[in-house]
Amino acid sequence: MLTEEIVLACAEQIGFAKAAVTNDTIPVRFADYEQWLKKGYHGSMSFMSSDINFEARKSSNKILEGTQSIIVCALNYDKPSDATTDSSGKISCYVTQRDYHHVMKSKLSLLAQQLASVVDCDFEFRALVDSAPVLERDLAERAGLSFTGKNTMAIIPGVGSYFFIGSLFTTLPLTKREIGNPVFKGCGDCTACLDACPTKAFPEPYKLDATQCISYLTIEHDGDIPTSLQEKMGVHIYGCDICQQVCPYNATSKAPPPTFTPYKNYAPNLHEVLEMRSSAYKRFVKGTAMSRASAKKLRRNATIALRNIERKK
Repeated sequence: MLTEEIVLACAEQIGFAKAAVTNDTIPVRFADYEQWLKKGYHGSMSFMSSDINFEARKSSNKILEGTQSIIVCALNYDKPSDATTDSSGKISCYVTQRDYHHVMKSKLSLLAQQLASVVDCDFEFRALVDSAPVLERDLAERAGLSFTGKNTMAIIPGVGSYFFIGSLFTTLPLTKREIGNPVFKGCGDCTACLDACPTKAFPEPYKLDATQCISYLTIEHDGDIPTSLQEKMGVHIYGCDICQQVCPYNATSKAPPPTFTPYKNYAPNLHEVLEMRSSAYKRFVKGTAMSRASAKKLRRNATIALRNIERKK
């Protein structure tokens, strides 16, 4: 039988910061997920609650029939820079890297190929990168890759939370990894992330109300942003890193050199964003995962950011 040690060695050679294996295919936090939906914390993200996606999140066999093992991998990326000017906006650092969907999926497929070269049996696999109804952070925790922080981010001691999660569902049998229950051990008494959130998007530790989150407001939310939240958004025009920036695990990270390095400007000129139309928008988001937000949304966010800058003068 293929051992976990071989799998992890292959993953590290490919460039993953960490990897872990589990054959526990049932989410342990599904009840929490149900409650999160019932409270409306997902806002307008209806894909989170659709019948098809809801059922798929219950069982890995909905993703790949006959799943016996799941290899969960972390690919770290560069931390944000604080370099800004009086007319620049902020973009979450994960999206200033090259589009992680393509890079991660390519590496997961390479991992499957390497495993195929060391086993003498046929197997099926499916590589997933934020592209299927899977509770990725729950999966990472079940595998023992990470624990869930009070800001709901997946955190790996020694690496921090600046990483993407990718998973390889496979019909290969692998040894189950004992994971315990690390969630309530990881953060201790620290509440830095909860205290730092400008919009108070955490009604309680380990619970995120997306409708109050700057990332949701700048990327997912359509239409006008509530006036009560606009001033609290500062100059963020795409996402937010505040709850990660203040996390002690990121301050003490000894992660390997990031696979991803900055590709786009962390601090784009807000006036240029405000004037952005079709061709300029295409150039702006090219090669990144930033097309999640339309040009119209970015202009809306830039308007709010410039207004907030004026308020401080």
